[in-house]
Amino acid sequence: MVRLRTHGLASAPLSMELPVRRGCKSCRWCRGFTLLELLIVCALVAIMLTFAIPAYQAYVQRAYRGTAIEVLLTAAACQERIHARDFNYDTNRCLAPPDKDDRYGFGFEPDHQAAVSAYIVVAQPLGAQSADPCGSLSLDQNGTRSISGPHERLRKCWEGR
Repeated sequence: MVRLRTHGLASAPLSMELPVRRGCKSCRWCRGFTLLELLIVCALVAIMLTFAIPAYQAYVQRAYRGTAIEVLLTAAACQERIHARDFNYDTNRCLAPPDKDDRYGFGFEPDHQAAVSAYIVVAQPLGAQSADPCGSLSLDQNGTRSISGPHERLRKCWEGR
């Protein structure tokens, strides 16, 4: 320790002690992290990622499913407008061309017919979306919603729409 003496206006001298650094080997904070500490941090990050990645993937699937349901409902509304005008459905119209990054393929059953009395519009999952537990989504002219996955998931797959 180094002793500093300061003389101020007071009659008694004031002293203060300051630590002296003699090198980083004696200071714990200068050494950095140990290998064990780094391994513990890596293990904690790995454990958190095992829960975070599947939750994120489920969120992404649900978001793309919502987009597919929006396309199905838009196509059904378009078909109803055609039916109100022509008294028939036209499965040649009402579906936009697919984007190159689409996760669903869309189509009508029966396909490409100008005057039909019933239709089903189907969204078939593609690529990474094929792991979606709901499977393909479909909507018919009566508004009946269905999925190709387990039927107990029907409400959850179409939830909020």
